[in-house]
Amino acid sequence: MRNFLACFVSLALLAAIGSLSAQQTKAKPFASSSAPSGSSSVVADLSSIQVTPATLAYGAVMSGDHRSLEFTLRNDGFVPLSIGSVKFLLGASGNSQAFTLTINGKTYRGAATDVTRGIFPNITLARGQQISATLEFAPVEEQLDAFVLRFQTQTRVADVAVTGLGGHSGDPYLHVVIDGPRWRVDYDENGSEALVLDGSGSHTHEPGHTLAAYEWRVDGTPSSSAVSLSTLLTEPSTSIELEITDDNDPPRSLTGHVDVRVVAPDEVPGVLAYYHDASASGAEALLDAVPDSADFIEQRSGMSLNGAGTVGSSPFTTNVLVRLVGRIHIDPFGVYTFTPSGGAARKLLVDGAEVTEPIFLIEGDHTIEARATDGLGQVQTDEVADVAPDGASGYDVVPFTAE
Repeated sequence: MRNFLACFVSLALLAAIGSLSAQQTKAKPFASSSAPSGSSSVVADLSSIQVTPATLAYGAVMSGDHRSLEFTLRNDGFVPLSIGSVKFLLGASGNSQAFTLTINGKTYRGAATDVTRGIFPNITLARGQQISATLEFAPVEEQLDAFVLRFQTQTRVADVAVTGLGGHSGDPYLHVVIDGPRWRVDYDENGSEALVLDGSGSHTHEPGHTLAAYEWRVDGTPSSSAVSLSTLLTEPSTSIELEITDDNDPPRSLTGHVDVRVVAPDEVPGVLAYYHDASASGAEALLDAVPDSADFIEQRSGMSLNGAGTVGSSPFTTNVLVRLVGRIHIDPFGVYTFTPSGGAARKLLVDGAEVTEPIFLIEGDHTIEARATDGLGQVQTDEVADVAPDGASGYDVVPFTAE
């Protein structure tokens, strides 16, 4: 009777093991080298790895801040197992670039794409043993990240679903966006310039909520409750704030701020391009008789000009004279050569005087102007060729070199 009971218990244990194995990844059959010809045997995979918790949800973490969550990996199988790699697999949004895994005293970083990190040495867990790990989220931009962290053993994988929202500084969900210029040019020099700013890009990332109110303040004075602001700038520098409020109860709010300057034409960073309509006289006639006022003015990054269909960003396609005006910093003093190119008719002036040969310049800032048009009144590319060595640097300076 005792022998029969022992046999029954052994069979029950084997049946339980077989049931457990059936719930895991399918085992790989192989033919035993010692088995008789024509027969085969199957090796049951008795390993198992579990991760707790299986989901890491960081919520909103402000840009520049960080948050860490812990989880454990446990060998709940019947044989030892070895963890040889971890994969960061892209999900529905973002990537794993802002995440760093720390396990067994070593760190492994995520990436902008799918990436596999080898774990060296491999982490070996005996039956019933577990190990703790930490995943840190340190966002540097506003982005929703969702990915899978996958641990790989010899035959098993353990997945952790990860989500985290990188929020904007000041509030984890709200984001103030103020679109529009940060400086206006007072071309007519009357001391004021119109300004339009757009706040429609502002938003909240909090699920189920939306923005309910906007408030613009100009130098601390409430000015508008619309999505956009239209105002007149009358000071050299004006402080503008936009406060957004959501529909929470109580509501959440966040304020964004920009400074907008009004600058004189000769204070514009880069180069000023003046376009003069020459349809009545022809552009070449204006080279030495430039009208007092331009028909179109824009700021450009350097002393070069091109366009697709129109000249620069102007509305003109033909019959136009263009003047490119900027400043160059000279250091050290000496004789410098400037070589304009492009256009059938052109003129180059330094400090208001036409330059056709090498010129002696003292240290400091100098005004430079290039005028150009072709024989049909169409402006071609006009640029000042490089002249070495260094001759230009700093704010409001045309990017020249000098010789």
